[in-house]
Amino acid sequence: MKIPLLSNATQDKRICAFCNGIGDMTTNGPGRLLNLDVGQWCHLNCALWSAEVYETVSGALMLVEQAYKRSINTECASCKQKGASLTCFFQRCPNTYHFPCAVNNGCVFYKNKTIMCPVHASRTTATDQILDDKSVFRKVWINRDEVKQIQNYMTEEHEETSYTLRIGSLVLHNVGQLLPHQLQSAVFHNRNFIYPVGYTITRFYWSMNRPNRRCAYHCTIIDMDNKPMFRIRTQENLDEPAQEFLESTPKAVWHKIVDEIDSLRRRHGLVKMFSIFVSGEDLYGLTEPHIIRLIESLPGVEMLQNYAFKYGRLQLLDMPLTLNPTGCARSEPKLQTHFRRHAQTLTSSHSTRSALPRTVLGVEGTQIPYVKHFVLSKSTQ
Repeated sequence: MKIPLLSNATQDKRICAFCNGIGDMTTNGPGRLLNLDVGQWCHLNCALWSAEVYETVSGALMLVEQAYKRSINTECASCKQKGASLTCFFQRCPNTYHFPCAVNNGCVFYKNKTIMCPVHASRTTATDQILDDKSVFRKVWINRDEVKQIQNYMTEEHEETSYTLRIGSLVLHNVGQLLPHQLQSAVFHNRNFIYPVGYTITRFYWSMNRPNRRCAYHCTIIDMDNKPMFRIRTQENLDEPAQEFLESTPKAVWHKIVDEIDSLRRRHGLVKMFSIFVSGEDLYGLTEPHIIRLIESLPGVEMLQNYAFKYGRLQLLDMPLTLNPTGCARSEPKLQTHFRRHAQTLTSSHSTRSALPRTVLGVEGTQIPYVKHFVLSKSTQ
C-alpha cells in the first residue's frame, strides 16, 4: 500500500474513491476505509451497497472495481458530484447516490441489500425488512487480482516520501534492470537468484549500536567492474555518520552486520544470534515470492540459460527500452537496444508431434538454441 513515510503523520488523509470522504467514518455511516488499489481507498459501506457488489461467505467483496469504474462518470442525484454507485432498485428509476447522500436524503436500506429512493420507498409496505443499523463488524475485504496489483505497484510513479511495496519488515523501492551485456554474463545470476542492477530495498533489522532497537538498512545492488556488488548503508541518527558495507555477495555483506549485532547482544547478556543460519538473500528480499515474480518478468530474463525459474515467464512488469544514446539502432552494438519476448504458442493435442524438438523426432538439422519451456494451466492461458 502507498503510505507516506512520515514519522509524525498522525492525521488520516486517505480519501474515499466513491464519496470523497476523508479518513474512517462512523460504523453506522460509511464505515472504515478498505484498500481498493494502489493509493486508492473506499469506505466499507460505499463499496458494499454499490449495485454490482456482492459479498461471499468468507467476507470478500466482489466486483468493486466494476462499481468504481461506473461511478467515475455517474452523478449523484443529491450533491450532483461524480462517484455515485448506489442505485434505486425501483424499476426504471434513474436516481443514483453516494452512500452518505443516500442516508441524508432518506433513502431506505433493506436487509436483502436493496435500496429505495425517498420517492419509491413510500410505495413499499415491507417495513419489517428495513435495515436500521448498517454497521459491519465482521471481517470484510475487497477481492483483487494479486498479479495485477503487483504490476500496478511497479508501473506507477511514486514520490520520494512514499514507498512502493512493503512486505513485513522489507520495503521495495526499485526492482532494478539488467542490460544485455549483463544478461549475457554469468555473474549477475546463478541457478537460484537474479541480481538486477539498481535493485533497492529498505530492511528494518536489529541495531548494531543499541540493543533491543531496530533501524533501517538501505540495501542496493550496483555494477562495479562488470560484477554485481552489494551495498548496505545505515544511519540511525542524523547527528551520527552513516555506515556503509560493500561486498561481492549478499551473504558476506549481511554477515558483517549480523556479527556486529551478535557481539552487541553478547555484551549485554541477551539471546544469542545464530548468524550461521542467517541468509543474505533472505534479508535482501530475493526470496520473497512477489519480488521473485517481478524480477522474473524483467525484459530479457528469458535469455538466461542456467537460471531455474520459480514462476515461469509471467509478464508482470513492462519496462521501457534500454537507453540508446545515439537514437539510432544501427549505430548501437547488436542486442543493445531492444528485447523481444518469445511468444507463448498454444498447441492442441493433435499438434503434439509438431511441437516436439527436432532431436526427439530424429531429425538432425541446424543447432537450435536451448529455450526453457513451461506448461501453463488453462486458466493462465
